[in-house]
Amino acid sequence: MLTHLKSPAPAARGLLLLTIPVTACAWSMAPALGQLPRTHADSGTESHARWHQAPTAHLEEDEVPTLIPPNAASDSWFAPWSHSHTSKSGTPFVHLFGLEPAFLDRDLFMDYRTINGLDEDETEVEVELEWALTNRLGVVFELPYVRLDPDGGDSSAGVGDWTIAPRALLIAADDYLLSANLGITFPTGNEGEGLGSGEVSVSPSLSAWFDLGQWVQLSAQAGIERGRDSGDREAFYNGALVYLFQAPGQLGEHDHLHGDGRREHPRGLTSAILELSARTGLNGPNDGRSRAELLFGISHNLAGAWDLRAGYQVALGGDRDLENAAVLSLVRHF
Repeated sequence: MLTHLKSPAPAARGLLLLTIPVTACAWSMAPALGQLPRTHADSGTESHARWHQAPTAHLEEDEVPTLIPPNAASDSWFAPWSHSHTSKSGTPFVHLFGLEPAFLDRDLFMDYRTINGLDEDETEVEVELEWALTNRLGVVFELPYVRLDPDGGDSSAGVGDWTIAPRALLIAADDYLLSANLGITFPTGNEGEGLGSGEVSVSPSLSAWFDLGQWVQLSAQAGIERGRDSGDREAFYNGALVYLFQAPGQLGEHDHLHGDGRREHPRGLTSAILELSARTGLNGPNDGRSRAELLFGISHNLAGAWDLRAGYQVALGGDRDLENAAVLSLVRHF
């Protein structure tokens, strides 16, 4: 998810000024917002209430369910990863399309993306592996296959630039997380055919996640991408709002737990996703140029370990290189 769409459209720089206060406000309000109810259990929906209750009825008197909170602040940097797809307060984590998450997980993404540009169309198939090494450390691998169809020119296809991103969870509270990422992109794509950048680039960034209560989540990511040889730098700043809801009658008695007590996504869990991705050139050919895209997406859990996602992206601003884009994704949770 560190990979950004090629040739995004322009937008106002003010998006950066908007992202900073919104993130700061959410951070300061996180303790209070965390007191809001997280489920619709008080609405009379029994399945929602059951989601956040451990099934202790079938346990023996001397047995206690083992629900190790993920990424606990007291865990050491090298403590084994506690298998869970929820926060310490039981809120499910939701993977986004264009933001690196603040939480650590073990997932395989298979994405199919089409991009409708002004001068060329692009089709991309990408495989991404996110792997938590410990409760605090993880790594991301991305490998795209790209096909370009320029207007009035010959098509080209091949492997794009490969990315590896070490990650570290810095702060883990019940209702918010903060992590650091270091994306390193290698020029494995053919620059002459437009399939790659032709240089190594490094992208340090910070990712934050906030549980706002009422099944609403806020995520943010900000960082700088720099080409090693050219020295070109761009700031990127992204935000996402997620609302989760449950398909009626889909939640089973034990869907929220593995058999050994590990928290899992319940069947039928659905997420409505709104993402804003923006970049501003700091020097080089894109110096002073801002562009942004808005994505509307939905993610649906099929069977605990599998999610099906779809998203539609539009460019913001007038000076655009991108008309729209669509993505279809299958996610396997481990």
